[in-house]
Amino acid sequence: MTIALTAAAKRGIDVAHGVDKVLWDRTQNDGKTRTTLEKPEDALAGFSMSPDHEKASFLDYAVNPPTAFQNDLDIMIKAWHDHDDGAISRILEHRHRMWPVGFEKLITGRNQAWIASITQLAADKTPTLVVVGALHCVGETGLLKLLEVRGLHPLRVI
Repeated sequence: MTIALTAAAKRGIDVAHGVDKVLWDRTQNDGKTRTTLEKPEDALAGFSMSPDHEKASFLDYAVNPPTAFQNDLDIMIKAWHDHDDGAISRILEHRHRMWPVGFEKLITGRNQAWIASITQLAADKTPTLVVVGALHCVGETGLLKLLEVRGLHPLRVI
């Protein structure tokens, strides 16, 4: 997480003003109901259970050269704003090839784990905002596709 946050900071992204933080604080100020899809430690559990060679490879990728990881952030941010799911999918596919066990747990596994909660949140037909990372939204195992298969109609928000 520290490496990712450092890379983000080098691109002018301040986690104190990140989308998830701003929205979380705003919902509290607006008196909205809020919940989480998982405990904070769950996000890193998948990575920690991946093979040591994948962990080492991922850490090496994140810091050598440091611009590779930062460039992925730039591409994802631009792609999200441009509605270019292909660019985000290519990053996800690359990461799945490089770290198959870790990213299966980190992205696909967490998507599957979240579906029941998201479906339950949508059951009362009240508009609901779910905030997740871009890599969770693309592809056949992405949340948008998994929700559509269940008859829901998620909208992507920029």
